[in-house]
Amino acid sequence: MTPGTIAADANNFTSGGLLYNFALDVPGHPATINNSPSRAWINNYLANGGTVIVGMFIRSGGTHFVVLTGMNGPYDYWINDPWMEDAMHVSYNSSLVTGSIYTAIGYW
Repeated sequence: MTPGTIAADANNFTSGGLLYNFALDVPGHPATINNSPSRAWINNYLANGGTVIVGMFIRSGGTHFVVLTGMNGPYDYWINDPWMEDAMHVSYNSSLVTGSIYTAIGYW
């Protein structure tokens, strides 16, 4: 699944252009969407082997998404960031393009 394959299928959207939640399902791994995720909710997914995609309000303005792949101590995460070249397994807290999390999509 890529943003391009999701966007190419009109059945993934309402008549008003909103994305249906099912469009984010990966075969065998349905998406669980949380539009107000707590740290505990995110940590539970990661502690049990899941992966979480988070949307953030970034410090410079706008929004950005990254993949949380695991815990990096009690108050940090390991992330994969599509924005930055070679940004695989980097610290969430030390990344220049992170901010407050407003939505999360969990996958088991």
